[in-house]
Amino acid sequence: MLLHRINLGKFAVVVFLTILIWVWSDLALDESLEVQNVKITVAKSTDPSLWASFDGRESATIETIVLRGPTAKITDIRRRLHGRGMSFDTFFVPQQEGMTESGRYTLNVADFLKRADAIRQEGLSVESAEPRVLEVRVEKLLEKPLAIECVDENGLLVEAESFEPPTVRAYVPAEAVVKARIRLSRREIEQARLEPLPKEPTVAFGSEPARPTGATIRVKLPAAQERLRPYTITTATVGFALSENLQARYEVQLTNRSDLATVLIKATPEARQAYERQPFQMILNILDDDKPGEELRRPVEYVLPEPFVRQGDIILDQPKTAARFTLVPLPRLEP
Repeated sequence: MLLHRINLGKFAVVVFLTILIWVWSDLALDESLEVQNVKITVAKSTDPSLWASFDGRESATIETIVLRGPTAKITDIRRRLHGRGMSFDTFFVPQQEGMTESGRYTLNVADFLKRADAIRQEGLSVESAEPRVLEVRVEKLLEKPLAIECVDENGLLVEAESFEPPTVRAYVPAEAVVKARIRLSRREIEQARLEPLPKEPTVAFGSEPARPTGATIRVKLPAAQERLRPYTITTATVGFALSENLQARYEVQLTNRSDLATVLIKATPEARQAYERQPFQMILNILDDDKPGEELRRPVEYVLPEPFVRQGDIILDQPKTAARFTLVPLPRLEP
């Protein structure tokens, strides 16, 4: 009986040691892999009144993830990552994480990634992630009527004659002051000057991409000959363009600055504002062979904002004015 117990004990020890060897061998065949710059993006919600973000951002970048798996699998994944044949970028669905009410939540990155299809389907485990947590903000949006504005392909405002209907309903944060936006190509701008053009407005808030509103608005722009208004600019400034040969040697003194301060233009309101916001409304070119001490006369070059010029939104409504100026030698600095 005693011998039987001893044999059973030896058998148990052998089994235990065998299991340890198997576990050690299995671990020895595993390898870790560090993956950098994995992007987690908030998935588009099926509930339009729910807005989730990583503190106002649509996506967050995980600087480092340490994965572990069989050596052969890790070698294959390393090769595919190097050849850009795979990515561990994934989508974040707030509802699946129980984040359905307004508030701030903390997302454990490693725990979240363990459930990500791209990692789970490869049979990998997640050892760590940096940052370890992400702050998630969930906000309930309100449906409100929004005013509409038009912009061109460069994001510059385009004056509209009418919108039909004049507003569009969209979900936005309760405290947000935003407008729905219609973006028009150059061809669409020309078409909308002739007849109302159906377009879908979008709305943007935070750093998210613009969201479609699902509505159709008929936008009409003023006819080309009607949209430019006359304006008188009374605070125009002059910039000087001169070579390095002259910059440290001479000062340009204008003798008819008051004549140059007034500029007549025809423009849209947006183009006028852009022109007035420029540092200079005109440039006076100074030549290397201009004679110092003599009053010289030369037409200025008016600097109209190029994007609006291309669209025909601003033109000069007067002849070019000539500047009268003198090059005055600067005192020499003593060495």
